[in-house]
Amino acid sequence: MKKKAIIIGSTGLIGNYLLELLLNDENFEQIIALVRQPLSSKIKKLKYLQTNFENRENISDQIQGDCLFICVGSTIGKSKTKEAFFKIDYNLPVDISALAIKNGITTCIVVSSLGANAHSSNFYLQTKGKMEHDIEKLGFKSLVFMRPSLLFGTRQEFRLGELIGKFTMKLLGPLFIGPLKKYRGIEGKTVAIAMHKTSLEKSSGTCIYESDKIEILAKKTQINN
Repeated sequence: MKKKAIIIGSTGLIGNYLLELLLNDENFEQIIALVRQPLSSKIKKLKYLQTNFENRENISDQIQGDCLFICVGSTIGKSKTKEAFFKIDYNLPVDISALAIKNGITTCIVVSSLGANAHSSNFYLQTKGKMEHDIEKLGFKSLVFMRPSLLFGTRQEFRLGELIGKFTMKLLGPLFIGPLKKYRGIEGKTVAIAMHKTSLEKSSGTCIYESDKIEILAKKTQINN
């Protein structure tokens, strides 16, 4: 039976790669991508649904399908305030997930962050942890959290701090061995490959993949292909 997917964050680093994988996969017959800016597609199986995300109920009847992919994410620097950041990285994923559950979607795959912890003193990691906790409470049959470390890849927007971090991580990455492997930077495309793979597996409960496990999962997929 072919699947229908909903994806949020399809224009971002991970989401862009993921969308391409879904479009090339015959297991998925339709992809609905929620976007802020008006976009059109000549691809029959892809539908862009424009929304400002402020009134979630206006799009609730279109959050229908088998699998929800959540790839949205920001930084406090980009969002300007903690409140704006919280709306994007907590409210949006949790609210859309609640609509998905209401409409019978059974699988949810979410990009979170390495170190996510609702009790962390770091606001970013605390927000990611709260997001994970409250999505898990909704009761998806299959729920996956991807917790990547620093992401490598080409973004549409320029992030100076991230650029410096990437340069440092590429220099020091080889030093992260054993238990420290999960702290190595990871390509956005690698995360997308792992998300796509888990969406095709018949699993139940909650699974968490940190960077090192994401790498392993993606490599297995590439070897099998």
